[in-house]
Amino acid sequence: MSRFKGERASDALDLQQLVSEYCFELDLTGGLDSWRFFTAEGRLEVGKMAFQGHEAMKAFYRDLADQAKAIGGTRTTRHIYANLRIAFDGADGATVEFIMQNFSAAGSPPLFGATTPTIVSDCRLICRREDDGAWRIAEFTGAPIFVGDDPLQNKALVD
Repeated sequence: MSRFKGERASDALDLQQLVSEYCFELDLTGGLDSWRFFTAEGRLEVGKMAFQGHEAMKAFYRDLADQAKAIGGTRTTRHIYANLRIAFDGADGATVEFIMQNFSAAGSPPLFGATTPTIVSDCRLICRREDDGAWRIAEFTGAPIFVGDDPLQNKALVD
């Protein structure tokens, strides 16, 4: 069992907050500003969806927002994580692992008829503390375990 004291405890809390704020960003803006949580060369790969660097991230989420508008205008998501585990690699590196549940659908809340998450994934983040002292994601990989019925998400992640 990992135990964190002093500066490591503070770093662990910063990394937990990074994951929480990233999930909030995905839900608040549909990911439009999620690039801010990544290093400049950061990579995101979940299922068949993969891109690297801030410009690629911005383009992906703009395209996703455009697709959502084309099929109904509004899209609602909620990203929930559990079983967060953190392991440090030196003073400025860390691996963060967790299970991500995502609920998503076209429309505005409340959305009726949802019975299961639209996806459950095992996630792994390789994080790095950058020169400004902030932790950022250098690599985000997600392995879908359960996949639901959101056609837009399935097109992006698994089709």
